[in-house]
Amino acid sequence: MVEVVLPRWEDVRRRKKIQAERARDTLAGRSRLPELSDSASAPRHDSGLIEIEPEEDVKPLVALEDYDPDEVVEILHNAVQKLRHPDAKVKKELLFNDEFLLDALTWEGINHKYPIPLPKEIAECRLRREYISHLYGGNPLATTPEHGKDMLAWHGLNDWLFLTLDFNPHAPTKPGHSGLFFTSYGAPSWPGIQRTFVRVVSGRWVYMGQYTMEPGVSLSAEAWKQQKTSVRKTWVKSILSKRWGEDNCIAIWIRKRRGSDCTITAEDKEEARPMLKHIRANLTEEDISGAFDRGEEEIGTYRMRCVGYDAEFIDTLVRNKHF
Repeated sequence: MVEVVLPRWEDVRRRKKIQAERARDTLAGRSRLPELSDSASAPRHDSGLIEIEPEEDVKPLVALEDYDPDEVVEILHNAVQKLRHPDAKVKKELLFNDEFLLDALTWEGINHKYPIPLPKEIAECRLRREYISHLYGGNPLATTPEHGKDMLAWHGLNDWLFLTLDFNPHAPTKPGHSGLFFTSYGAPSWPGIQRTFVRVVSGRWVYMGQYTMEPGVSLSAEAWKQQKTSVRKTWVKSILSKRWGEDNCIAIWIRKRRGSDCTITAEDKEEARPMLKHIRANLTEEDISGAFDRGEEEIGTYRMRCVGYDAEFIDTLVRNKHF
């Protein structure tokens, strides 16, 4: 039996103080190693320190329009490829084209990487969701799990976000890198910073860092039509069958009955929701595809940008993991 030891509440507060000091040091052009507690609640490496691999020299970002026009397509494609971890399991038929990613993330966003102050074997360590939930609480199936008052009062962490690549194929798969979170209902304001984990392979999650979620561009009718047929067909089938596509199906069904120029209210959707099984049985893939072709429905995005990294948090998790 492996004993798992977590920081005490006072250690959590101390960690937050260290984070604030580290942020001030970064702004002042300095860097420092994250300190580890000597107490039994936060065991140390044998060396007593985390060895940080030196970052490669950061070169100024060259604007995409400054490249030779004949090279732009290849340069953009290579930059997009660098966002993806080679081991990440992503269905190719869900991936949008490079031009949409450029529009959604911007060239600066595609190339943005928050510096990770930990060795790769720690930063990219894959953890079981059950292990994380057992230690910190929260529903192991929820995207943004909530915690009980007692657990929250103990560890003080209420900023969790867990994403799969099933229908977030462009979520971050490398710590510190940018990504997209998709919605089928637009992207309202998302306040706060999220402690983000992504399931990169079956049953295994990687901590990516602390991310802002900025409402971004939607996949317009024009951008939708530019995607490969296999991509559009996969999304259409999923909207017709997956829970997250309910609102799309209801809206499309209402327009089919009342006309494409009708105004659909939240009350209209709630009145129709009990009929969802009937609605889906009477919609076709052509109905769904047509609504996106005409711009009546759009896939929204949140632009995910890493703005921080809780090194002591993940270091403690990795050093105490068990499988």
